[in-house]
Amino acid sequence: MDAGLGRGGRREIVGIADASIGYGSITFVDEPGLLAVLRELLPEHRLYSRAELEAPIDITEPRWKDHYDVQCWRPDFIGEVLFNCWD
Repeated sequence: MDAGLGRGGRREIVGIADASIGYGSITFVDEPGLLAVLRELLPEHRLYSRAELEAPIDITEPRWKDHYDVQCWRPDFIGEVLFNCWD
C-alpha cells in the first residue's frame, strides 16, 4: 500500500475508528459521508477503508521483515501498524 508522502516527506494517512478506543484495541469503521468530505478537504492524504485497515498482515513478507515494531508487537492487521499505541 502506498500512503504517499506529505509535507517534509512524512506519510499522511487517515483512517476512521470507533469513538471508544481502548489500549490495544481499535475498531475501524466506514463512514462514506465523512470519507467523501475528507477526500475533498485532504486530497494529498491517503484515506484507508475499513477493509484495507483490517486486512491481515504477513509479518514474514520482506516489507515487514526488518520493521522493528512489527516484529516486536506482531500485529494481526495493517491498521494496527498504521495506528498504534506502541510508543
